[in-house]
Amino acid sequence: MPRPDRTDAIVTAAQELFIAHGYRGTTMQAIAQAAGVAKPTLYARFPDKQTLLTVIGERVLDQARAGFAAALAASGDPTQRARAALVAKYRALESVLGDSPHAAELQQEFARLAPGTLGEVHHLAQQTITALLTEAGVDAPAERAEVVLAAVDGLRERITDQQKLVRLVEFTVDKLLT
Repeated sequence: MPRPDRTDAIVTAAQELFIAHGYRGTTMQAIAQAAGVAKPTLYARFPDKQTLLTVIGERVLDQARAGFAAALAASGDPTQRARAALVAKYRALESVLGDSPHAAELQQEFARLAPGTLGEVHHLAQQTITALLTEAGVDAPAERAEVVLAAVDGLRERITDQQKLVRLVEFTVDKLLT
């Protein structure tokens, strides 16, 4: 049975290297070295970089889901909670990616490796935002939710500075929901 401390060290090392050097600029050799494990140990736990990036991406999405759920459960009117939930989702990305020049590459690569996971998260966000807007009595709540999510997704694709992205998500959601 794998020792969890080595697995965590490998995932942490991979995350740090991906953020510093990008997905393409990180090798399994570099990950093994940074984690302080032999290559056979690394390969016994993670057969390739794709698996490592998927694990890291899933962890980030778990943080985003948790922040999203907490914001939805908070007090406030439905549009405030929708705004807070979307901002929380992108703050989770910011907390991991920071100001990495490789943020866009890492997000694109994860989307390629785990399209179903991202689709599931998007679908959940759409349903939840629609329900909140319905509760708030907003006209055409499903369409409004779709527009908000499309606008925010467009920002995510174009803005690489994660702090700026969070500010623009707040601004965009405020303008579209109020």
